[in-house]
Amino acid sequence: MVGIDLCGRVALVTGASRGLGRAAALARAGADVVVNYLHNQKAARAVARSCEEFGVRASELSTFVTGETLNVNGGAVLVG
Repeated sequence: MVGIDLCGRVALVTGASRGLGRAAALARAGADVVVNYLHNQKAARAVARSCEEFGVRASELSTFVTGETLNVNGGAVLVG
């Protein structure tokens, strides 16, 4: 991600509670990060806090993502 400027963008990182790598790379490039998790809120929160160390906004969100839809609070949203 060296040389990519994602300032002003928001990245939804799925499966991010299992590791910091992808979320941190996006945060380092300037993107605000939403850390998606299904079961492990504590781990997702830790990843989000680590992203904030790069000076971006970060939060965690419990959603279920399948294929081309994102199910948030009982409603499906198309992604892609």
